[in-house]
Amino acid sequence: MTGKILVILFIGFLAFAYQSISPPPPRICGIPNGPPITTPRIKLSDGRHLAYKEQGVPISREKYKIVFIHGFDCCRHDVAFASTLSPVMPFFAISSHSS
Repeated sequence: MTGKILVILFIGFLAFAYQSISPPPPRICGIPNGPPITTPRIKLSDGRHLAYKEQGVPISREKYKIVFIHGFDCCRHDVAFASTLSPVMPFFAISSHSS
């Protein structure tokens, strides 16, 4: 009888420990009580959003347009050539990130 009670108490303790160390659910941007949307983005036809970042000279002075499409190992903030080429070559770059 005491063995069954100890097993039940041990299982209850494990359940409590699991709940206390599990992370909270993620907060989705743009919903009530969620973090604000801080980047420009467009809504795609399938319901997802495409966030983008504009870099380079202003559009009125640009001569070249560059669209940076990244793979899985980088993001829209990884356009390293934007800061180095912007003084030399007047271009406007758009890098995207789907979410």
